[in-house]
This record gives sequence, structure tokens and C-alpha cells, in this order.
Amino acid sequence: MINMRYFTLILLILIFTVPVTHAADTVLEVGIPGITGAAPGDPAPGIVKYISFLYTFVLGFVGIAGFASLVFWGAVWAGSGIIDKKRQALDGIKNSLTGIAIALTAFIILNTINPDLTIIKEPIIPGITLTGRKTEMITTGSLDPQVVDLAKQFILTLKNNYGIDAYITTGYRSPQQQSIELAEGDSKAGPCESYHQYGLALDLAIAQTRNSNGIVIKATYDGDWTTIGRVGKSFGFEWGGDWGWDRVHFQYKKDKDVAALKQQCLQNYNGA
Repeated sequence: MINMRYFTLILLILIFTVPVTHAADTVLEVGIPGITGAAPGDPAPGIVKYISFLYTFVLGFVGIAGFASLVFWGAVWAGSGIIDKKRQALDGIKNSLTGIAIALTAFIILNTINPDLTIIKEPIIPGITLTGRKTEMITTGSLDPQVVDLAKQFILTLKNNYGIDAYITTGYRSPQQQSIELAEGDSKAGPCESYHQYGLALDLAIAQTRNSNGIVIKATYDGDWTTIGRVGKSFGFEWGGDWGWDRVHFQYKKDKDVAALKQQCLQNYNGA
């Protein structure tokens, strides 16, 4: 027989590692009802949201399990004429009520002391100081794998051959976010019109200062974009600078069925 402790441990490991492993590389095909930022086409929720889902599920499960236990032991007590069985049923009822009371009391105490203690939130990370243009959340996890490989070579070439410490500020961008970008005047493309929605585009910035862990803490959009654009094109990217206005933007479409990607994006967006 499988030891329940090992089974529980394995189950918990799967619950927490699967979302971490796959969430960053996955785009939702079907939205999660009632969850903000989990519409079709959005990146799959991160570990914090999965923990939040699990927390809510456990609370509901405790309530349902406690009620079921009360019904079961109540039926045993009512239907048995054996004293030992009635005593066992009473113990079961007491244990069920105790479990429910502990869970409910813990939630009430936490919610009374500080309601935020019962709400799991994403950690707040200080933003990067950038000059010349507004930055966005870095969402490179859903980029096309071929684009990721080319981008790595592109950025490494800039660093080694030209001393330009470029890095990706934006990779995948949901159609919902693209709509906001258009409304705020930060983009000329509407939802599903940008290669960012297909995982085929990236925006760059130039790092000025990194901490000891290599994390960018200060960056700029001012630099030798002529060289950056030329190097990017050598790796097959189209450069936004050739359009006369979006010099930080690079996109890749060789051997890609862009029309099909756009159609799929529009279907997901219109069905959101």
C-alpha cells in the first residue's frame, strides 16, 4: 500500500512545480472565469495566483468535508443501537466540529488583524529607471522559441562586439494590453495587429547599471540604435527604426504563418 505521507508530498510537489515550469511558456486558450488577467490569449497565471487558487480551494474543501463528516457521523449515531458505535459517532462529530472551528477561527482572526493576510499578492519589485520612453512588464516567456534563440545571439553580439548591453523589456504582449498601448499613444497597432501578440516581436533597452546579480537597475532608450538595428537585421529581424518611429522594436516573420497567427489571436480576443 502507498504510504499516504509520500503520496501527499508528491501531490504537493506536482501542484507547485507544474505551474512554475509551464506557466511562463503557456498562453491560455480558454479563460479562467472570475480571474482578472486570465482571459484567452493572456499568459498563464504565475505561481502566486495558483497558490491563491489552491488557498480558496482548500477553504471550500474544508467546509464541504466538514459538513459531509457531520452528516456521516450523524447518520451513524442515529442508525446504530450499539453504545460503542454511538460513542464513536459522537467522537467523530466532535472532531468534525473542531476541525471546522479551527479553520474558521484562523480565517476570522487573520481577517480581523489584517485582511491583507488572507490575500496572496504578487511581490512588488522596484521598477527600472528608464529615460526616453515608458517601460512595461517584461513578458518574454511566450516568445516563439526560434525568436528567443535569435534574440540571445543578437544581444550577445551587441555585448561582445560593440560593448552595447542591450536587454529585452517586452516580448509577448496580450491583445488587451495592446489595446491600452494604442489608447495611450504608445503604439500605432491595435489588438492582434502587433507581432508582440504572436510572440514574434521584442523591444530592447540599453542597460546602464546592473547589480551584483546582473539585474538591471538603471537603463536608457538613448544609444547607438543605428548599430543595434543593423545587427538585429543581420539575424533576420525587421527593425522598427526603418519605419521612422519605433527604433526599440524588432520583429521576426521568416517562415512564420503570420496570417494564421493573427486569425487565431482575433478569435481568442473576440471570444474573451
